Amino acid sequence: MIIKKRERIGIAWILCILLIFVSRCSVFGQETKADAAFKDGVRAFRQKDYNVAATLFKTARAAGLKTEALGYNLGVSHYKSGQYTDALKEFESLKSSKKMSAVAHYNIGLIKLRQHEPASAKTHFQIAYDSAHNEKLKELARIQLRPDEPADDNPLLTGYLSIAGGYDDNITLDIENEIQSSKIDDRFVELLAAVSAQIIGKSENGFQLNAGGYTLRYQGADEYNFSSIGINPEFDYKIGEWQTETGLDLNLIHFGDRLFEKTAGAGVKGSRYINRNLSMRLQYKITKIEAERDFEYLTGFQHQLGAGLFGKVFGTNGNVGYRFELNDRKDPTYPSRHELLLSASRDFDSNWSSRLDGSFRASNYDHSSRNDRRLRLGFKISRRILWDWKLFGKYNFTRNFSNSDQYEYISNVVAFGLERIFEFNRNH
Repeated sequence: MIIKKRERIGIAWILCILLIFVSRCSVFGQETKADAAFKDGVRAFRQKDYNVAATLFKTARAAGLKTEALGYNLGVSHYKSGQYTDALKEFESLKSSKKMSAVAHYNIGLIKLRQHEPASAKTHFQIAYDSAHNEKLKELARIQLRPDEPADDNPLLTGYLSIAGGYDDNITLDIENEIQSSKIDDRFVELLAAVSAQIIGKSENGFQLNAGGYTLRYQGADEYNFSSIGINPEFDYKIGEWQTETGLDLNLIHFGDRLFEKTAGAGVKGSRYINRNLSMRLQYKITKIEAERDFEYLTGFQHQLGAGLFGKVFGTNGNVGYRFELNDRKDPTYPSRHELLLSASRDFDSNWSSRLDGSFRASNYDHSSRNDRRLRLGFKISRRILWDWKLFGKYNFTRNFSNSDQYEYISNVVAFGLERIFEFNRNH
């Protein structure tokens, strides 16, 4: 099997690490048998005598040298000599190491490629990318995950466009989540566009500017037309084990073709890696809401506090979370809310993918007798067609339970459309 260019780059970087480790394995005073065997092993490796190097590293281990550096170098020697099973055993033993986990997963990914297991290799490269603190290792993992993407900085500009048409069997007044059934069914078209520009630095440490817009138009029920446009400047930075995002969120919202609300929010998010398949996320956001005439009772502040876990299991990306919403509005009966959220997405191959979303929300109206519970389920399936466009179909089900008949309803929405992600790199 011919080694691809990106794999050769990775191996060259591995050799650099091996040489660095030499200086960590000597002790002050007289050289021990283990130290001598280790140095001889490094010398043999430099001379490309990989089987000899592996034997000498094993001799050092038998003589009492029990370091992660030794295990790593032995694994590399086995890999270079084509002993992938032995190499895999060494790198597997390093996955639980705080310092060596990322590079161990990267090497396991290389082995899985040699063993013709690309799906497993991708999983390990993704873990290496997510957990690596070394920028060079992170870049190597990224190249393995996205070999056709230029190996320079993140895309300068990323865009998303989606256009769809569908049918809603029970249009609801869903502004500010104050749900009320209209008992009207109608066809609709919707358009979603978003763009993100990396202004300074990279996505992990830098500043980006995001903007987007959404519009929903019904065939006959014009009074339920909806649109919003917003801008979101965001600072991203790494603090120890935490990847953080701090930003503003400014929006203009129209309902029934007239201005409905102006909102200004500020929030912070933080996520960190827990183990090789699981990460956690915490977030807080405060939003100032200015509602227009006829809706002034919605004016005030909204606080949202959330926590969640996300990761990958058996090739499926999963996300489970909780969100608490506290409101301070002109309307004293405006509710506080608790919401559980769940999502799962999976790529079946390079063309087909699917996504499942679900949520259950409880709205507590502290100063009134109203009591609402809302269940939402959504499913989406998409297929790549021409020029990276995807054809998708989606279905959303909503069931709102309430002790007031006015707010009891069921809604089914079906839509089909096209979507695409655009990326523009600095070298374009």
